[in-house]
Amino acid sequence: GGNILSTLSPRTAFRYQIDETGKWFVNAAIGRFYKIPPNTLLGFQDTQGNFVNKDADYIRTDHYTVGFEWLPYEAARVSVEGFWKQYADYPVSQIRQLSLANLVADFDVFGNEPTVSVGKGRSRGLEVLFQQNLSRNFYGILAYTLFWTEFSGLDGQFLSSAWDNRQLLTFTGGYKLGRNWEVAVRSRFVQRAPFI
Repeated sequence: GGNILSTLSPRTAFRYQIDETGKWFVNAAIGRFYKIPPNTLLGFQDTQGNFVNKDADYIRTDHYTVGFEWLPYEAARVSVEGFWKQYADYPVSQIRQLSLANLVADFDVFGNEPTVSVGKGRSRGLEVLFQQNLSRNFYGILAYTLFWTEFSGLDGQFLSSAWDNRQLLTFTGGYKLGRNWEVAVRSRFVQRAPFI
């Protein structure tokens, strides 16, 4: 992290109105993101007290999205968006030879072992979203996502990640009552996680 240019995270977005009523849009975005490895990984010491993973690379992710957006009325929007993410320099366990992304569903301490920053990953999918801003005292977001997420270990073979649930359905919403009272709910359905 000492060289700021090595973790520069540029991103850009594009939005184009495709009809004269201003209700239909094409959206696209591209970006690069860096994330420092977890403290348990960086702070791991061998039996001599040496910080084994002190030179671990930042995890890099490149994001690509494209989709359509429809504004049926002033307080609402509906969008359909495809996404692709590519991961690089992901920590891989030297002992198990698997990406740590394939292990986090376990009850292990994440990264508490010697690793190398050679893992790759990919995530792709489609999201359908309905959002209603506060209107007639109601607001909410309903989203369905279908996705696949895989990471490679030392052998370079891609395996399902610990969060490769494939399907995710979420709802967050609420209703404003009078006198600063509000009732809200948050719910999530997640398909079963894979086993490795």
